[in-house]
Amino acid sequence: MEFWIPSAKPLDIYALKIPTVQLRPIKDVPLFEWAREGDVKVWRDLVQAYASQGRLPRPPEIDQSLWPPSGMEDLNAAFKWAIEKTKDAEKEHWKFYYGTWLAGRGKKREAIAVLSATGSVGVAQALLARLLTMDGDIEGAAKAHRSVQEQWLQRHPQIIAARDEALRALGTQTLAEREQWLGVDALPDERIIERRVQLLIDKSEVQAAKRLLLSTPFQKVHQRYVRTALWKQLCEKLNEPCLPIPAELGEDQLAAFGAYREFA
Repeated sequence: MEFWIPSAKPLDIYALKIPTVQLRPIKDVPLFEWAREGDVKVWRDLVQAYASQGRLPRPPEIDQSLWPPSGMEDLNAAFKWAIEKTKDAEKEHWKFYYGTWLAGRGKKREAIAVLSATGSVGVAQALLARLLTMDGDIEGAAKAHRSVQEQWLQRHPQIIAARDEALRALGTQTLAEREQWLGVDALPDERIIERRVQLLIDKSEVQAAKRLLLSTPFQKVHQRYVRTALWKQLCEKLNEPCLPIPAELGEDQLAAFGAYREFA
């Protein structure tokens, strides 16, 4: 709980009187439903179908972006039932949504197990790769990225950047594979540019990396220092001073850990 007390002069914070707040009784606080019925109808229908052992709803198509809310606590048994009752593509979709729900509830190990058994849904493999990266299994993450078959997903900027980070972590033997993926006709996304700069550095094409980094019209970002880190790599390889950090990078100069003051 915070209290903001306006003042036109310095105050002794230890002498301040904290306001007394009278909250409403819990019984007087209205209980709200989910924000949009259309976003949760399929998940409610799933729970009802399981409770009545009735007809299953069809799982949402991937491009609908209808994720099962992590706050819905009674989906576990319903998902398992839906997976058991279906087959082929429908079964794979239910497994994917079960994995996303588990991940959203912080059950990383369980989510990895479910998504690992979901082979035909590329987005499931993309999420699996992210979870494996968080778990420190970079080789597994790279394998999951490689298993994505849908071209639209292979070329998605987030996938391109995440896949390149995983491949780079495996070592220099992936340089050719990284170059192939970073050379695809994808959206002109800034994170792809950053990964291309990193690839050039890793290939010892340092001057080309510097030109690309400084010639890209980056948007300004707050407390994200990927480009500054790339610049420092370049400075080290070129044996040049790093300061001042070029304004072209679009990154502020706050402390990397998030503080707004310097500590002695």
